[in-house]
Amino acid sequence: MGGRIISKLQHQVTQGKLMTRLVNMIIIMTATLCSLQLARGENITLDNELQSFSVKTGASRIIYFADSNGASLTVMNPQSYPMLVQSEVVADDKNNRAPFIVTPPLFRLDGHQQSRIKIIATSNHDNDTTESLFWLCLKGIPPEPDAEWTDEAYKKKQTRQHATLLAQLRIKNCLKLLVRPSSLHGTPEDVASSLTWIKNGKTLTVNNPTPFFINLRSVQLGNITVNNTDYVPPMSKRELGIPADAHGPVRWQLITDYGGDSKVFTSELTSVPPSH
Repeated sequence: MGGRIISKLQHQVTQGKLMTRLVNMIIIMTATLCSLQLARGENITLDNELQSFSVKTGASRIIYFADSNGASLTVMNPQSYPMLVQSEVVADDKNNRAPFIVTPPLFRLDGHQQSRIKIIATSNHDNDTTESLFWLCLKGIPPEPDAEWTDEAYKKKQTRQHATLLAQLRIKNCLKLLVRPSSLHGTPEDVASSLTWIKNGKTLTVNNPTPFFINLRSVQLGNITVNNTDYVPPMSKRELGIPADAHGPVRWQLITDYGGDSKVFTSELTSVPPSH
């Protein structure tokens, strides 16, 4: 390779995680490479560059109607360079494969371009009595440095007296895929007032007696904003941490089927008397 240094660091991150470890690795690699070149007496310009390969989507969640022939989603490449997009549907534990196929499962997407994928169930969910939760996971994959469709701007930087230390982030983004049987009518908003709330010391328990997944946008107990709100599965409950002295009515909002905010719902709080 002569006086040219080509170093590529690939690291996969899940959206929202800190990248401190990656930045530290880049600094260490840069210092090492510079030292090697100084020791060899070579006059080489070394640049550092960070490329992320993320996928944007046209929706924040997918409602899959079980009696339909599939659901579609728009995917976009927000970067200026091309990438591969890999997609799959996994179970609610985000580990095991789910009974769905995604077409195409792997395809090239040029910079600032968009395309569509289709999700098709391979098993029948229409006889279910409640919604089911799966995850559609999309991952941006960088091309190999010597691939024909690798970004030309990067190739041009790799001259004999010029090298780039390139760190590439493969960013994986997972969206909720909610399968809704045809026996369910309406939306979670229509039944959100059915939630009940019970306070026991530092725990606020929300009970969901409905067949829908309830995705909570916000929860307030009196003047206290409850943190770490999430979704409540059908016919189930979830416990939320609160200050022991929190009191007052409960106000909450849902995330709608379209990713927006619902109206505010209000309910009185049921308290469990302390045990003696």
